[in-house]
Amino acid sequence: MVSSEYAREWREKNRDKINAYARIHSPAYYKKLRDAVLAFLGNKCSNPACRYLNLDGTLGCTDVRLLHVDHINGGGNKERKGKGGATAMYRKILAVNGEGYRLLCANCNWLHLHEEF
Repeated sequence: MVSSEYAREWREKNRDKINAYARIHSPAYYKKLRDAVLAFLGNKCSNPACRYLNLDGTLGCTDVRLLHVDHINGGGNKERKGKGGATAMYRKILAVNGEGYRLLCANCNWLHLHEEF
């Protein structure tokens, strides 16, 4: 077992690592990163047949609370649960310029499980 004295000394020596970890795993960082990914992917459901009616009367969901990142070739659950979680996945999406990803609203994402479009 690690002594409390050792742990305290380690925290003092590694303050920069602790702060960097806290910044990357903060809710504010996650929201900022997710917003950047959604904006990069168009902030709208990419299904041309999306029937979601926005408040302004247009079709195609633009409510960021309902938008999901869809992996065009599958494997999203495995990637999201891998090392780094959703934060790492969002950074990867930006790094590859969105290649292989698209936005779907919650309804279209669910429908996509049952029929290909």
